[in-house]
Amino acid sequence: CNSGSLSLPLYSSFEDHVSSIASGSSNNDPDGTMTIINAAAQVTQDQFKLLGIRTLGVDYGLARTGVAVSVGYNPEPIDIIEETNATVLAHRVVQLALSQQVQRVILGL
Repeated sequence: CNSGSLSLPLYSSFEDHVSSIASGSSNNDPDGTMTIINAAAQVTQDQFKLLGIRTLGVDYGLARTGVAVSVGYNPEPIDIIEETNATVLAHRVVQLALSQQVQRVILGL
């Protein structure tokens, strides 16, 4: 395998971000440290869209429904709802979404 021919989009994206940030940088960053940090942060945001997004995951079931909250990619279970009435269940999920201040709700069936 010739590793010299391997091109990872992350690296080209990072280089692009460094170049674009450096072109607009001021004299406040003489060694370029903040330019590199800002470029790395931008690449991270571009590559990992769910980082920092508070999400409520709902695993719907006929007998019980599991609910978890996640910031990014680390879900933490918060409740198991043992409710078969769909209206009552939906209200409980909405209450949890509001109390957890989530930005997204993902429903698994």
